[in-house]
Amino acid sequence: MPLTADPLIRFLESVHPYDRLPPETLVDLAPQFHTLRLTADARIFDRGDALDGLFLIESGEVEITGAEGVA
Repeated sequence: MPLTADPLIRFLESVHPYDRLPPETLVDLAPQFHTLRLTADARIFDRGDALDGLFLIESGEVEITGAEGVA
């Protein structure tokens, strides 16, 4: 289930550097976030991909791998 504005703002308040922003700024920022729900073993991006933004992980784990294996 995607985060709605209030839970998203509470989440951002717990994540640096967003925890340093005033509440009104978080309210303005919240609509610019998009929620992705991924399955286990889903690939988020590959090295060299152009990224549209920043990924914040609300729950779960991310494994970072490279040519040498798990980082």
